[in-house]
Amino acid sequence: MSSHGSQSYGPDKVLAGLWIALVGVPFLIVVSLVFRDGFRSDLLELLFASAAPLILVVLFVLRFRVSFTADRFVYRRWGPTISVLYTDIARIEVSNVTPISQQAIGALVVTKQGDRYPFWPKLFPRDAVVRFLQLVAPD
Repeated sequence: MSSHGSQSYGPDKVLAGLWIALVGVPFLIVVSLVFRDGFRSDLLELLFASAAPLILVVLFVLRFRVSFTADRFVYRRWGPTISVLYTDIARIEVSNVTPISQQAIGALVVTKQGDRYPFWPKLFPRDAVVRFLQLVAPD
């Protein structure tokens, strides 16, 4: 692994924005109804109900972070945070790719001890994915 210095990446902003926009449409419709018709109890119930998916997407996305420190790969996710020394990484296995562009959407970090840790490249910006796929230095 060549030393690029420490770098940390959150989820891809475009992907997160797309999901927020998709689940945010019902919320925006209800907000417009509240502005048009005023604060009625039925609209307030709809407002809270339509905000729940939006909040869930934001919370889900904010949990993910990948960091490339001087000596290790760190992947924060829903579940235990994965932290692996670069010297312990035997290989990177791409488990799923997109059908047309063949871009990695699922991968595993396989250690020299045989441990296999999942990683979702599809959640992160291209720079993070490129850096992830280069974790193992050639012999």
